[in-house]
Amino acid sequence: MRHEFFADVSDDLLWHRKRNVGFLSIPRCITFISMVMDDLAKTKISPTYLALWCHTFDESLVIINDQEAMAFESGFSGTRPVNTWKTRMKELEDLGFIKAAAGRSGTYNYVLILNPFKVIRKHREEGSIKIDATYRALFDRALEVGAGDEL
Repeated sequence: MRHEFFADVSDDLLWHRKRNVGFLSIPRCITFISMVMDDLAKTKISPTYLALWCHTFDESLVIINDQEAMAFESGFSGTRPVNTWKTRMKELEDLGFIKAAAGRSGTYNYVLILNPFKVIRKHREEGSIKIDATYRALFDRALEVGAGDEL
């Protein structure tokens, strides 16, 4: 189908997960997951979550040796970027999206990313998620990609 609309674009101009390095698997619903988690937190925690996800491999574990670099990658700069980043990490942990273990580099040296669908489902069952347009959009997209039973 791509060639029908973009016949002039050669394969070498596209990023292919089996040919190029630097890719990872993320949920196809990540945009809606991000919106729901930001609503739950009442602040923008999704950039921090996405930065974490971009450091995972298949085991969902992130090893953070440089908190300043992670804070910057999460979008924080200025006078207290690491402190702001830590507050977002705590929020992610409190909401159940991650688990953390301390190490040489601090409280968030080892971070495990949990299945966001299961976390959101738990919040829905507990009544802490509004069943609004954002949640319905997430649910609809999950159905489209075959993950509707996860929510």
